[in-house]
Amino acid sequence: MKIPAARLLLAFWLALSTVLAVSCAPDNSAGSRGARGPAGLAGPSGPSGLAGLAGPTGPHGAAGPSGPSGAPGQPGAAGVKGPSGPQGTTGATGPKGPSGAQGPAGATGPLGPSGPQGANGSSGPQGAAGPSGPQGAMGPSGPSGASPWALAGNNTFYNVGNVGIGGSGPNALLDVETADAQGAMIGSGNSVAVQQGMGAAIGFQNAATGGGDYSVAIGANNVAGGANSIALGESMTVGGNGTIGVNLGDPDMGPTGTTSADHAFVIMGGKVGIHNASPGCTLTVGSATTADDFCLNNGAAIGAQAWSQVSDARLKKNVIGIDGFLALRLLLMLRGVTFEWINPRQGEGPHYGMIAQEVEDIFPAWITNGHDGYKSLSYEGFQGLAVEAMRALQTENDEIKAANARLQAQYDELQTQNETLRSRLDRLEAAMAGTVAAPTCP
Repeated sequence: MKIPAARLLLAFWLALSTVLAVSCAPDNSAGSRGARGPAGLAGPSGPSGLAGLAGPTGPHGAAGPSGPSGAPGQPGAAGVKGPSGPQGTTGATGPKGPSGAQGPAGATGPLGPSGPQGANGSSGPQGAAGPSGPQGAMGPSGPSGASPWALAGNNTFYNVGNVGIGGSGPNALLDVETADAQGAMIGSGNSVAVQQGMGAAIGFQNAATGGGDYSVAIGANNVAGGANSIALGESMTVGGNGTIGVNLGDPDMGPTGTTSADHAFVIMGGKVGIHNASPGCTLTVGSATTADDFCLNNGAAIGAQAWSQVSDARLKKNVIGIDGFLALRLLLMLRGVTFEWINPRQGEGPHYGMIAQEVEDIFPAWITNGHDGYKSLSYEGFQGLAVEAMRALQTENDEIKAANARLQAQYDELQTQNETLRSRLDRLEAAMAGTVAAPTCP
């Protein structure tokens, strides 16, 4: 049991006073000691002393028994699908199975085509020439006829009616008609070698060839090889049926254009402007003074002022909210980079973005593999992920603020208690300094 220091000090003071009182009493040795008088009445209790300082904290008690286990928490969100493992090695080849029974003989095939006609026999000897007949008298010369053609220096022109080539009833100023598997050529070095129908090559070293029935090649070094196809520009090869291919680039500075797609409109190289006479990008729509819009196949309008996409709730089903903390973890797995295009035609200087191969491991739906083998990156759903990730950060930030507020309140309360204890200690020390004074003899 611990005794407060103030009580110990008071007891010490009373004991000291008693000793001094005995030592200061007069010496009357002459008289005999009288009998002890009766005990006096107990005096009234003195006032309570000041509370002593708190003793040191006692040792910690033994740990109490463990409480019951809490209910199991909710399952965590599914983790991101890991990358596919490497392909295992090819197993050994199994033993060769026994040969099956011989099948029945097949039916006799159709009669093969007739062989080529043999070579003509040698010509017989030429017979002797007969005698020449007498020459007739020369007839009179006819009158000169009028010609619809006229000359002007080295130029020949015709300005009366239509001119037909390959047909007797021209329907235009120049009407060129060809027989099957033939064509028309205007220019130098052109060729037409279609299988059927007709083809046309206009310009320099263009070709309508192969299966390019009813095909047209216009420009220079173009090939229209698909049925009903058109090749325009320079060094454009169209192998698909019903396809129009245009190469706007300079083949000396970039690749030539080639497409084998069917029923497509393909533009290679250069830049395309719609309502813009000086396009600055691969596709430029409108200008700084216009606000032209165009539509995608899903009906979404894209304009100079905004990019919109259909998002009506009436068109959607299985709508589920995104886990914000999962979205945050996924987005933090992405890596933003700066880069420059190897081909300056794709843009010069540094650009900001991501690498398709890195994104594919996290968001495979964002990646499209092109027919040329290159990967394209879209950001489908990025807005929803970003919104919920920011919401998760806000929730976490609010919780941290609330915890900081509770800690601040506890700190303020401890400060108040500390000031109170300090004030009480100051008063106790002042009281002790005035009470403990050594008594003197009278």
